[in-house]
Amino acid sequence: QQALTDRSAGALLLRDAGSPADTRWVQDREDLLRLVRAGRHIARTRRYIRNYYALRASSCFDHESRQTGETVRGAVVVAFTIQGNGHVEGARVTRNTTNRETLGACLQRNVASWQLPAPPRGEAIEMEMPFSR
Repeated sequence: QQALTDRSAGALLLRDAGSPADTRWVQDREDLLRLVRAGRHIARTRRYIRNYYALRASSCFDHESRQTGETVRGAVVVAFTIQGNGHVEGARVTRNTTNRETLGACLQRNVASWQLPAPPRGEAIEMEMPFSR
Protein backbone atom coordinates (compact mmCIF):
# COMPACT_ATOMS: atom_id res chain seq x y z
CA GLN A 1 0.00 0.00 0.00
CA GLN A 2 2.86 2.41 0.81
CA ALA A 3 4.34 1.91 -2.69
CA LEU A 4 1.04 3.01 -4.25
CA THR A 5 0.85 6.05 -1.97
CA ASP A 6 4.44 7.06 -2.77
CA ARG A 7 3.84 6.66 -6.52
CA SER A 8 0.72 8.82 -6.44
CA ALA A 9 2.73 11.48 -4.58
CA GLY A 10 5.19 11.60 -7.51
CA ALA A 11 8.10 9.54 -6.16
CA LEU A 12 10.27 7.95 -8.88
CA LEU A 13 12.79 6.17 -6.66
CA LEU A 14 12.85 5.12 -3.02
CA ARG A 15 15.75 3.89 -0.98
CA ASP A 16 14.96 0.76 1.02
CA ALA A 17 16.87 1.32 4.24
CA GLY A 18 16.42 -2.18 5.56
CA SER A 19 12.68 -2.79 5.75
CA PRO A 20 11.88 -6.12 7.43
CA ALA A 21 9.07 -6.64 4.89
CA ASP A 22 9.75 -8.47 1.63
CA THR A 23 9.52 -5.73 -1.02
CA ARG A 24 10.74 -7.72 -4.04
CA TRP A 25 7.22 -7.80 -5.50
CA VAL A 26 7.41 -4.03 -6.07
CA GLN A 27 10.27 -4.51 -8.58
CA ASP A 28 8.10 -6.81 -10.72
CA ARG A 29 5.45 -4.12 -11.28
CA GLU A 30 6.19 -1.59 -14.02
CA ASP A 31 3.53 0.79 -12.70
CA LEU A 32 5.28 1.25 -9.33
CA LEU A 33 8.34 3.22 -8.34
CA ARG A 34 11.83 1.70 -8.28
CA LEU A 35 13.39 0.65 -4.98
CA VAL A 36 17.10 1.08 -4.44
CA ARG A 37 18.51 -1.24 -1.80
CA ALA A 38 20.67 0.40 0.86
CA GLY A 39 24.11 -0.87 1.76
CA ARG A 40 25.07 -2.09 -1.69
CA HIS A 41 27.63 0.44 -2.85
CA ILE A 42 24.94 3.07 -3.52
CA ALA A 43 26.13 5.95 -1.29
CA ARG A 44 29.72 5.76 -2.52
CA THR A 45 28.60 5.62 -6.14
CA ARG A 46 26.19 8.55 -5.78
CA ARG A 47 28.94 10.62 -4.14
CA TYR A 48 31.33 9.71 -6.97
CA ILE A 49 28.75 10.65 -9.61
CA ARG A 50 27.98 13.95 -7.88
CA ASN A 51 31.69 14.84 -7.64
CA TYR A 52 32.85 13.72 -11.10
CA TYR A 53 29.93 13.36 -13.50
CA ALA A 54 27.22 15.82 -12.42
CA LEU A 55 28.66 18.64 -14.53
CA ARG A 56 28.67 16.46 -17.66
CA ALA A 57 25.05 15.50 -17.04
CA SER A 58 24.16 19.14 -16.42
CA SER A 59 25.65 20.03 -19.80
CA CYS A 60 22.90 17.95 -21.45
CA PHE A 61 20.25 20.18 -19.86
CA ASP A 62 22.20 23.30 -20.86
CA HIS A 63 22.59 22.12 -24.47
CA GLU A 64 18.89 21.29 -24.76
CA SER A 65 17.96 24.71 -23.34
CA ARG A 66 20.22 26.44 -25.90
CA GLN A 67 18.74 24.39 -28.75
CA THR A 68 15.14 25.19 -27.83
CA GLY A 69 15.66 28.71 -26.51
CA GLU A 70 13.79 27.91 -23.29
CA THR A 71 14.76 26.49 -19.92
CA VAL A 72 14.17 22.75 -19.75
CA ARG A 73 12.43 21.59 -16.57
CA GLY A 74 11.68 18.08 -15.38
CA ALA A 75 13.43 14.82 -14.60
CA VAL A 76 15.08 12.05 -16.57
CA VAL A 77 15.79 8.71 -14.88
CA VAL A 78 18.53 6.54 -16.39
CA ALA A 79 18.84 2.89 -15.36
CA PHE A 80 22.12 1.03 -15.78
CA THR A 81 24.24 -1.84 -14.52
CA ILE A 82 27.59 -1.30 -12.84
CA GLN A 83 29.69 -4.31 -13.77
CA GLY A 84 32.15 -5.89 -11.35
CA ASN A 85 34.98 -3.85 -12.88
CA GLY A 86 33.08 -0.54 -12.56
CA HIS A 87 32.12 -0.22 -16.22
CA VAL A 88 28.56 0.91 -16.91
CA GLU A 89 26.47 -1.23 -19.25
CA GLY A 90 22.90 -1.18 -20.46
CA ALA A 91 22.22 2.51 -19.86
CA ARG A 92 18.63 3.31 -20.77
CA VAL A 93 16.08 6.04 -20.02
CA THR A 94 13.29 4.64 -17.85
CA ARG A 95 11.39 7.89 -17.27
CA ASN A 96 11.48 11.31 -18.88
CA THR A 97 9.14 14.05 -17.67
CA THR A 98 10.80 16.73 -19.83
CA ASN A 99 9.25 15.43 -23.07
CA ARG A 100 12.63 16.01 -24.74
CA GLU A 101 13.91 12.81 -26.36
CA THR A 102 17.24 14.42 -27.29
CA LEU A 103 17.86 15.28 -23.62
CA GLY A 104 17.20 11.68 -22.61
CA ALA A 105 19.53 10.43 -25.35
CA CYS A 106 22.29 12.82 -24.22
CA LEU A 107 22.02 11.65 -20.60
CA GLN A 108 21.93 8.02 -21.69
CA ARG A 109 25.15 8.49 -23.72
CA ASN A 110 26.80 10.24 -20.78
CA VAL A 111 25.91 7.49 -18.32
CA ALA A 112 27.03 4.78 -20.77
CA SER A 113 30.51 6.35 -20.84
CA TRP A 114 31.01 6.33 -17.07
CA GLN A 115 33.71 4.37 -15.28
CA LEU A 116 32.70 4.01 -11.62
CA PRO A 117 34.39 2.47 -8.59
CA ALA A 118 34.11 -1.32 -8.70
CA PRO A 119 31.35 -2.72 -6.48
CA PRO A 120 32.32 -4.66 -3.37
CA ARG A 121 33.04 -8.33 -4.07
CA GLY A 122 32.97 -7.56 -7.80
CA GLU A 123 29.22 -8.19 -8.05
CA ALA A 124 27.24 -6.31 -10.70
CA ILE A 125 24.71 -3.81 -9.34
CA GLU A 126 21.56 -2.50 -11.00
CA MET A 127 21.02 1.21 -10.41
CA GLU A 128 18.78 4.08 -11.45
CA MET A 129 19.92 7.69 -11.35
CA PRO A 130 17.52 10.64 -11.56
CA PHE A 131 18.66 13.88 -13.20
CA SER A 132 16.50 16.97 -12.85
CA ARG A 133 16.26 20.72 -13.09
